[in-house]
Amino acid sequence: ISTSGELVIRLDKLNAEENGIEINYICEISGADLTLKRTTMLTGVYQTSWRDKRRLSKEELENWLRMRAKSLGSDVSIKNYSFLNDLSDYKKDVVFQEEFLIRNFAFSSGEEFKFFTMPSIQRDSSSTAKTFRRFPYDAGDVSFERIKFVIGIPDGYKFYHYPENLNVKFSGGAFSGKYSLLDKKLILEISTIYDDALIFPDKCAEYKKWSDEAARFCKEWIMIKK
Repeated sequence: ISTSGELVIRLDKLNAEENGIEINYICEISGADLTLKRTTMLTGVYQTSWRDKRRLSKEELENWLRMRAKSLGSDVSIKNYSFLNDLSDYKKDVVFQEEFLIRNFAFSSGEEFKFFTMPSIQRDSSSTAKTFRRFPYDAGDVSFERIKFVIGIPDGYKFYHYPENLNVKFSGGAFSGKYSLLDKKLILEISTIYDDALIFPDKCAEYKKWSDEAARFCKEWIMIKK
């Protein structure tokens, strides 16, 4: 606030492509276990907290990794991890790579079938339980998230069931999930875009429906058959 006559300038609206997370998963099922290699690439505001990891001790960093691994399952071993860039070099985006072993990942049904859900993409829509609000809901940052899974299965098995593709939008963003098969591997590509950080009360019902549909898609089971 000033009384000296300065101009008030309205900044351009943020573009979702300026702040984002891209995650690529390479996965392989062996027996009931899953080996998983995850590469996370961050741009914009999401880099800030990750660059601070360079100040952590080895013990502190591994504690942080164990917290991240909880989203993968209840019996997860960290096999390897590394930042692929110098976190002090602000000219390069943050890239982090991890490798895990997830035990008892796939469940068996008889001798023919195994079933599982994709790891680490479960979405919680409980925060949008209300269809009516008096005040705007903070959906986070104007941003994007793109996730790609490539998952292989044991010899002798084939994919028996996986979810139908989903493409849903609301006035402040979009979600898409697409499954495909390539060279006996299942590929899942997910894209989430938030064009608006605040969901105003008259849009809350629309946003809740969108959020619920995305959450259901991410929880669906995949089945393979011998």
